[in-house]
Amino acid sequence: MADVRIYMKLKRIFSIFTACVMVTASFSGCGKTTATSASSQASAVSSQKSSTSDAEQKYSDSSVLFSKNTVYNDDTASDDSGIFSTSYDTFTIDDIEGVIFGKDASPQASPNLRSALKDYNTSVKRLNASSFRTLKKQADPEYKKHKKNWNYSSYSDQITSSVMRADDDILSIYTTDVFYANGAHPSTTFSAFNYDLKTGRKITLSNLFSNKKELAAALADDLKSQYPNVTFAADSSENGGTLKGNILNLLKDNGSDGAVAFYMTPTGVSFTFAPYALASYAAGSFKVEYSYDSGALTGNFNSKYAGPGTLKGKFIQLFPGDSRNFTENQDKVYNISIAEEPSKDTTLDDPSDYDVTVKFNGKKNKSTIHSFENDYYLAETKGGKYYLFVGTHEENDLQSIYIYDLNGSRINDPDEFEDGFYDSVPTNTDGFSAGIRSDTMSTYTTMGYFTVSDGELKAKSKWFAAKEANLNALTLKKDMTFKTASDTSASPEKLSFKDEKLTAGTKLQFLRTDNNKTTDLITDDDQIIRVTIDSKDKYPQTINGKSIEDIFKGIVFAG
Repeated sequence: MADVRIYMKLKRIFSIFTACVMVTASFSGCGKTTATSASSQASAVSSQKSSTSDAEQKYSDSSVLFSKNTVYNDDTASDDSGIFSTSYDTFTIDDIEGVIFGKDASPQASPNLRSALKDYNTSVKRLNASSFRTLKKQADPEYKKHKKNWNYSSYSDQITSSVMRADDDILSIYTTDVFYANGAHPSTTFSAFNYDLKTGRKITLSNLFSNKKELAAALADDLKSQYPNVTFAADSSENGGTLKGNILNLLKDNGSDGAVAFYMTPTGVSFTFAPYALASYAAGSFKVEYSYDSGALTGNFNSKYAGPGTLKGKFIQLFPGDSRNFTENQDKVYNISIAEEPSKDTTLDDPSDYDVTVKFNGKKNKSTIHSFENDYYLAETKGGKYYLFVGTHEENDLQSIYIYDLNGSRINDPDEFEDGFYDSVPTNTDGFSAGIRSDTMSTYTTMGYFTVSDGELKAKSKWFAAKEANLNALTLKKDMTFKTASDTSASPEKLSFKDEKLTAGTKLQFLRTDNNKTTDLITDDDQIIRVTIDSKDKYPQTINGKSIEDIFKGIVFAG
């Protein structure tokens, strides 16, 4: 059922975007040869050299912000019609804090974290290239035969990735590869990229567990317990024709064929088994999760890789269909589950709405969320309160955040905020980025630095960084004197300005704004220009009584 859900979701993405952009949807199919899982490779991740030593530079990987970027690598014909589509996710370190607070106050990522991200990005790009070659070999000849009736979605591959744990010790990235080659159904494989940030090396299953036979036995028992209605395929090898033996065979090569993957979270370690790995395709995929203090891991798990064992102060990403148990303070067990399906409300104008069912410790809520794709994050504040964040993806690249308050006697419908995560990856409740629309001097998305406060997003700074500044270029129409500063690393509040005349034709980009009257622009040679309008709510907006549209070319406001 999980693969069907993915297929239907991607199909709907295709139908929404095909008229305006290159299609983002991609599917999975039979007959694919997968690349080796990065988590199964024991080779060292070479650390990038830093210009300063660790003693000189303080690193804080647990405070670093991440951005996700989806890369599309599609095949098109000479007339630009699509033959097939592929996509994959890369991660970069976000510099929003540097723009908002000043680079001197921004936490610095360790060389090992930078190298780990570089290794992951290279590996997933290589995986995508392998898929691209396979699809091209199969799809191009078929396209030539059936060009007039070609279905662009018949051949595609989508690799989606999530940061499951990011702290000073571990980076764990979980990847789902959904491949479709015009078969009866998609095929789904999993990979995990786990890195020890103390040593810069990848973490293998043998690093985590001293006895794979004991691990296989525990997994077999728990799979039978969690999925009592599934008939698991017996293994026919020398291991005795048992589920345990089948699992052990998969664990021997760390799931290098995508059949099994393991990843780490702040609270435990998880194993996912792909369709066909242990049972029929119709049975779907399987997941087993262990908290770090689980009895199933006692004496077998390398405790140095254990996370904090608590979710406090953290986000953890969940997926539709998940039913997750986790323990707090070694005695209280929590359960959360998420289910989503296309909305059955026939009165809705947009067919891309979802009916989302959330269950938390016996409480339940079913509500409709407007989106064509959702990202789910469970958060626990340092004060011990639980919230479920839903980052939506909507038409025209709009995004919103819905927040469920899980702390009362019931779960009410979520509160909707106009903010969106906009490719940022929330990991810490006391410091994460989210986007908000700015209408100061133009309409564009800005990224702020937030904390969770009583189920709401509370900005931790007065400044917001401009997102995709290159798409919001301004040109000065006439010579004019502005306040300028040259120290791009300083805090916005500590900049030293001087009056300087800029000439007509000077190119400027949005750097940051207080979303009120003040905006910092930046020139091609890194001069900061501070502009203060008379009023945000008066149109046209003015500077000392003069319309900004008479001063700058490129001012654009949304309706």
